[in-house]
Amino acid sequence: MATAPISPDRVEAPVTVKAYLLCVFASFGGIFFGFDSGYMNGVLGMNYFINMMTGLPIPPHNADKATKDAFTLRSWEKSLITSILSAGTFFGAIIAGDLADYFGRRITIISGCGIFIVGCILQTASSGLGLVSGDIILGGGLFCLPESPRWYVKHGKIEDARAALSRVRGQPVESDYIKDEIDEIVANHEYETELIPSETYFSSWAACFSGGFRNPQSNLRRTVLGITLQMMQQWTGVNFIFYFGTTFFTDLGTISNPFFISLITTLVNVCSTPISFWTIERFGRRPLLIYGALGMFICEFIVGIIGVAKPHDSQVVKAQISFICIYIFFFASTWGPGAWVCIGEIFPIPIRSRGVGLSTASNWFWNCIIAVITPYMVGTDKGNLGSRVFFIWGSTCVLCFLYAYFFVWETKSLTLEQVDRMMEECGSPRRSSGWKPHSTFAAEMHHQHEKMDVTQKEKIGEEEGLPATHAANEMQV
Repeated sequence: MATAPISPDRVEAPVTVKAYLLCVFASFGGIFFGFDSGYMNGVLGMNYFINMMTGLPIPPHNADKATKDAFTLRSWEKSLITSILSAGTFFGAIIAGDLADYFGRRITIISGCGIFIVGCILQTASSGLGLVSGDIILGGGLFCLPESPRWYVKHGKIEDARAALSRVRGQPVESDYIKDEIDEIVANHEYETELIPSETYFSSWAACFSGGFRNPQSNLRRTVLGITLQMMQQWTGVNFIFYFGTTFFTDLGTISNPFFISLITTLVNVCSTPISFWTIERFGRRPLLIYGALGMFICEFIVGIIGVAKPHDSQVVKAQISFICIYIFFFASTWGPGAWVCIGEIFPIPIRSRGVGLSTASNWFWNCIIAVITPYMVGTDKGNLGSRVFFIWGSTCVLCFLYAYFFVWETKSLTLEQVDRMMEECGSPRRSSGWKPHSTFAAEMHHQHEKMDVTQKEKIGEEEGLPATHAANEMQV
């Protein structure tokens, strides 16, 4: 039975503390992501690791500069060690979409956490099991996560979807909030399924690339947007600092403790990210990405200019470190979380898991490419660009700025279903900031069902020899 039309402004229930806590547990995947990406930065500069990899004796503190310079990993070794992680995760990201569709989001997240726990135990058991206690606690907490309501709807389990949404929203199953939001999710899924039928495994993948590229709401356009958005996030160059910051600061020659500087840059990244929790909803996705790219561009060119002008001046190096920290602040509060938020909002239900998987694979692909080529650009035995490498990252940030301005949609304060309608009606990302929801899929599907009912009644009346309008009125009575 069709439900009554609902207001487009009254779809989602208020966000509760419980919902925030569930999001915290689910978002720990980002912490694992950062751990895997960042720990190699320090490892590449550790004397013990260099000694184990090269067989060279660790030079004493009073050794001459030539001896200390010789005690380092070669560029190809840095490239291989850093990039091999990204190469593996590229394939994992693609597979994750299928796993999430088949087993559900909840089971996929729990399984990923379990694999991570086993890996941590194998790596740290010789140093102490206490290091993995946090992962074990997290693994238990993930069992409290409800399954995605949209996944349940996709698999025809409407009552399970109501129960899951009730847990997330902190509302009774029979409340109007839950009823209205489920109606909207179901109506949107029915609408998209009619447009994007995917009956087989391969057709479901092909659906990600259906439609013309010139059509702003086509699946192809959205998939390309997700893939290129994650590519642009990597082109900001931030992983140069997180992967090779310690060795870069060591090569500057005027820093006594490059590990401490890397710790500072990491802390800036960690402390700056929560700022986006407020700014991304207050100012929107587009402004954050546009002005974030602009801020990074300015900082990187400043680092490059002063580093080339006076490469071995200790005061200049301190200024470089300061602007690198500001650059990381801009990244962590804008492009770092912003790119992930955007790809989670632009895909329709039938291709959402695979679209996000392809976008994530793009992130790791370009992560791998940058990890491969960067040591050759800055290594003293290869390109030896030094601070000049920031001119490259600054130039790519200009591309990020242009990309965000012309191609990123504004999805602030919209439900996932409203994002679909916004893309359908706006036509251009530059006009998306001013779009406001004026109807819901549930209301429109209700109206369509009513029209279909009237048409069927008129057809029956004509067969019985009654006037069409009279037949419809009689059957309504």
